[in-house]
Amino acid sequence: MKIKYYLFCLVIIISLNTHAQNNSDNKLKYYKHEFGIQFNPLLDKSFRSGYSTYISSAIYLYHFNKYLALGPIISNSHLKPSTWFSSNTYNMGLISKLKYSNRTRFTPFVEVYTGMQFGKSRYLLNGSSDETIYKSQKFNYYVAPGVKFMFKNTRFSFDLMYKLSSMRLYNNKNAVFSWRFCYSFGKTNK
Repeated sequence: MKIKYYLFCLVIIISLNTHAQNNSDNKLKYYKHEFGIQFNPLLDKSFRSGYSTYISSAIYLYHFNKYLALGPIISNSHLKPSTWFSSNTYNMGLISKLKYSNRTRFTPFVEVYTGMQFGKSRYLLNGSSDETIYKSQKFNYYVAPGVKFMFKNTRFSFDLMYKLSSMRLYNNKNAVFSWRFCYSFGKTNK
């Protein structure tokens, strides 16, 4: 885990240095709207055994200026580590993104999410067909520092972030690396 953390810090430092350089990438276009999709499977020993754990989400952001964006997010996480347990959670909330700049291909940002989590878990007791269903509703938030990688001469981008959450995430920890593909539209000249 420490190696991932150091690698993430290195990417942030490189992106800050890239911003300081005066090159042709400083003329990237600024877009008002952004739509992103995410699908992150958890690749662990349960995945290799045929069980599935993943998170998927859809996000829309409206950029008020080149530094601040706000919008809704809907996500789902599915956890099935064995035959006797499965869990689905749905999150709905607001997300805000504060960018360092929007003029380079590597842009550091901080993302803050607040919203509600609706969950449903199913347990099979003692290998029988008797099941227990547990439902929950909880307030949830996370903070995610990250880096946006803009693809040259396109409206597509890739967000890499490290989520620090108030609740356990799909990897059964409060922190996880995550990524998202985004499409921007509604160009402005600001």
